[in-house]
Amino acid sequence: MRELVLNKWCDTCYLEEEAKVPVAFTFTAGVVLSENRPELKVVELCERHSKPFTDLQALLAKIGQTPDVPAKAPAQPSGYPQRLMVCPICRAEYARNGMVSHVWRAHRTDKRPDLNGRCPTCREQQDNGAGLAAHRRITHGYDALQDALSGVKGYQP
Repeated sequence: MRELVLNKWCDTCYLEEEAKVPVAFTFTAGVVLSENRPELKVVELCERHSKPFTDLQALLAKIGQTPDVPAKAPAQPSGYPQRLMVCPICRAEYARNGMVSHVWRAHRTDKRPDLNGRCPTCREQQDNGAGLAAHRRITHGYDALQDALSGVKGYQP
C-alpha cells in the first residue's frame, strides 16, 4: 500500500517559477468573488515571501483598510433564507409558514376549517391547498397568520 504525501508550495515561488519551497504560513488575503458570492482568498507563502505580506497586512490594518470579512448566514435546508418569527403567545420561534400551523395546533381550541379547495370569499375552486392559499393571499389580501391569531382567546394584537 502506498502512502499519499501532499505537499503545499509557496504561491509566490510557484508563480515566479523558482525552486518549489514548502509553505510556512497561510494568510487570508481578502475577499474575492467566486461563483457570484464573496469568499476569502487564502495565500500560502514560504518564510521568505511571508515577511512582505505580513508587513502589508500590518500597514493596511493601521490605516483601516483591511478587508471586511462577510458573516456567513446559516444555510437553510430549503435553499432560501427564512426569517424566524417569535410566537406572541408562547415565545417559540418558527418560520412564518410554520407559525400558522403552530398557532392552530398549540393555541386554538377550535378545529382548523377544511375548505376543500374552495375560497370562502368568492367560492372559486382551486386544485390544492397551496393554490387556495396563494389565491386568497393575492386576490383578497388574506393573512393566514393574523386569522389564526385572531381566534386565540385573550390575544390582543
